[in-house]
Amino acid sequence: MPKRSVDAFHASHERPALALAAAAVFSLVLPDTAHARGLPKNLNEAQLVEYLSDGGEQARAEACHRLGKRRSRSAVQPIGKTALEDGSAKVREQCLEALEEIGGEDGLKVARKAALADENDGVRVTAIEVIKRLDRDEDGGATLGKIVLDDDASVRVRRTAANVLGDKRWRSGADALARTIKGDEPLDLRRESLKALVVMGDKRSYEIVHHTLLKDPSVEMRREASWVLERHPDRSSLDPLCMALRDSDDKVVKNAIDALMRLGNRKAAPALREAAAGVNDRLAKKMNSVAARLER
Repeated sequence: MPKRSVDAFHASHERPALALAAAAVFSLVLPDTAHARGLPKNLNEAQLVEYLSDGGEQARAEACHRLGKRRSRSAVQPIGKTALEDGSAKVREQCLEALEEIGGEDGLKVARKAALADENDGVRVTAIEVIKRLDRDEDGGATLGKIVLDDDASVRVRRTAANVLGDKRWRSGADALARTIKGDEPLDLRRESLKALVVMGDKRSYEIVHHTLLKDPSVEMRREASWVLERHPDRSSLDPLCMALRDSDDKVVKNAIDALMRLGNRKAAPALREAAAGVNDRLAKKMNSVAARLER
């Protein structure tokens, strides 16, 4: 047989074998590729739940998202398991968001566990946000209080917890905020805790803020205390603010003047005029101006 004919003969027999081999490769690769790119449309709840354990990362995240949009209460248990055990932080976050969409106590229990123990900051922050939107003072405040005091957690996570305690005015977390303000903690965390505590509005909270204003060795904390008192005036702050007019830091003094102005108590006028004698011209002018307005 001529050489060209022999080559053509072999080629014609090799093509089916190559085609079969290619088909085998694609049968192995395509499912994972499909999972990576997303899920087919029109999957039912059972199929979506199956993807939580069998799909690729993108597929698992999308399955969580769809189950959340459906508010599939019967899927809370597998979503919760995935939120706590999946190896992907992206998937765990998506599961927590799905549990928020669905609502209910079972989903909240998962969010509390994730907020306290997940190894990823983003997941913990997402869990805290779920608690913020769905939880109540007694349980949510207690959980966030533990996070504020958790030395092993990042400052970002602890600050987020403190911020939510203030936004929600959850008094069950007030003790944790107070301990953080008084303790040897990162400055940003102490400042966030101070802002959160003052909005609680009770006597003990203001006492801690007043102590910080007058006694804290950190000028940044004294500035923060004077700033929050200016934004949250309370008549119990009159004497501490008058005493703060003697602070060595001009910014603390300026904030105290503004706070006394907002407080609007004419009893502050003598203290302002007395303090004006011992400060620079700019502050003295401001003190005398505020004193005059209070005396009207």
